[in-house]
Parts: sequence; structure tokens; C-alpha cells
Amino acid sequence: MYELLTGSVPFKGDTAVEIALKHMKEKIPSIRKQNPTIPQSVENIVLKATAKNPKNRYDNVTGIYTDLILEDRYDDIVKSDGHTGCIMQIGIDNFKEINEKYGTKTGDEVLAILAGILVRQSKEQTFSVYRTRGDEFIIVSLDMSGDIKKNAKMLYKTIREDIDSVIDDRGYDVFFNISAGAYAFDTNTDTYKDIIKNTRFALHKAKLNGKNRFEFFD
Repeated sequence: MYELLTGSVPFKGDTAVEIALKHMKEKIPSIRKQNPTIPQSVENIVLKATAKNPKNRYDNVTGIYTDLILEDRYDDIVKSDGHTGCIMQIGIDNFKEINEKYGTKTGDEVLAILAGILVRQSKEQTFSVYRTRGDEFIIVSLDMSGDIKKNAKMLYKTIREDIDSVIDDRGYDVFFNISAGAYAFDTNTDTYKDIIKNTRFALHKAKLNGKNRFEFFD
């Protein structure tokens, strides 16, 4: 990506080892210094994609942060002012069968469709999105007002409706459903392990109870 945008490699050296060490230790040179016409938004993408720490990179398939960075962010919240909020874990139903029947390329496309919907909704409703293991995503909403359980269920319904709309627009060339589990957390009492355990339990319950549904951990 760097070479494609600038016409040169980011690091040079007399040996492969020297170049590899620079990749490991040195900050990647600014692409905008070499080509000022490149938008800052594009440089930001390059910086994320080439971050030294894997947890600071985007997921390769969906282009969003992975849950590797979520624990650090939650701990930062705990260390600052206390917050309440809602965490929801979303899983694509029968994702293994989608990969087996239609191929991993279609599976990746389904992941990208869901990621796009979640990112778009996150901008409208102010929550953060993370890709976790396999076919699952996590969304976190801080200081959600009102009835958290009711609002979380409404959010799930909105996401479902967006999925159905995309499937319809594509002429049903791909079809999938989602299940979700949610939990209302309080950073003064809940650890990161607590919130992940409880949302996974709720998601597991949703799948056990027939899939294509929402469950809330009480």
C-alpha cells in the first residue's frame, strides 16, 4: 500500500535484516510528506494498517478494530470516571454452513456487510464497534440513557432491519441472520472479564433458543 501510493518503499537498507529491523523499530515515514496531494484520511488508514502493535491495526476483512484493543479501552474507562453502559455481542447464525456451502469468499463478504451496517449505525447512535473471534462483533455504548434492556433490543431490531434491506437490495444473492446477547455494565463494579463473560452467555442463550433472536443478561 505504501509503495503503491508513494512510488517508493518505506525503509531502505544494505541488507534484508537491516530493513526488517527498521520495520520493527522505526515509525513509518509520512506518505503526505512525499505526496502532499494524498488526503489525511488515506494516511490515517496506512498508519493503522502498519501499526507495530497488532491490537492497534484494523481487522483485515472488515476494516474495523479488533477486540484486542477493547480491553485496554475498557480499562482506561475504569481508571477514569465511572461509567454505565451496554455491551452487545453479535454473531452470524450458521456462519460455518455459509462458508461450507458458498465458500470463504462469500463468508468474508457477509462479515463485511455486517461490519458496514454496524459502522453506519455506530455513527448514528454513538457506539463503538469491534470485530472479535470468527463471525462475532462487539458493540459498546457508554452512558446509554433510559431503559437499557429495551434500547438494546431496539438497536438489535434496527440492525436486523438493515440486514434485511441489504439482502433485498442485492436480490437475495446472499442471505444470513444474526443473534445477539447484551449486558448492562457499570465500570465501578464490572471488570472486563465480567462483561465479556456475561455477553457471551447471553449470545449463547440466544443461539440455543433458536437463533435469529436477542437475549439480555439479567
